[in-house]
Amino acid sequence: MALDLNKDINLFNKKKQPKTNDTKEKIDNDNGVSYDKKGRVERPIKHWKFVFINDMNKRETGTLDAESEIEVRNFLAGQNLKIVSVMERGKGDIDINIGGISAQDLAFTLTQLSTYLKAGIPLAESIRILSKQTTKKLLKTSFVQLNFELLSGLNLSDALLKQKKYYPALLINMVKTAEMT
Repeated sequence: MALDLNKDINLFNKKKQPKTNDTKEKIDNDNGVSYDKKGRVERPIKHWKFVFINDMNKRETGTLDAESEIEVRNFLAGQNLKIVSVMERGKGDIDINIGGISAQDLAFTLTQLSTYLKAGIPLAESIRILSKQTTKKLLKTSFVQLNFELLSGLNLSDALLKQKKYYPALLINMVKTAEMT
């Protein structure tokens, strides 16, 4: 009697993982959960707009891509910001950012980041400091999102890759290589 290992293993599994293939298609099961090509659960990311009071008692706005409002509120509370409101962005509420970060801004940012890291400041905290220091909306938005991604457990190269429209591929690949060594 020949044993079919795949069949026997599946008898013990109450929930079957969906079969994955090498394409980038998402597979939906009966519960409406989608999986990526490696079989990991994939949750929809929503676009959020928030209003907060900064350290100098000035009202500021920002945007963040996250799964839920609670996640956004927890992140902002963790940054010691006084939250005024958090709402999901409507379809017509878009950021119009033409191009990426300028070479001059990128050079300054990387120099500052290097200085903070050499001083022993953790990466996520360094990015948070950069977001507080900049007055340029594009940079501030990018840094807030990077900080959120880092605190969510992503490494820097993956966080930069999520914002590839702002950062050059060469930088992303250099960071990825540095992380692997």
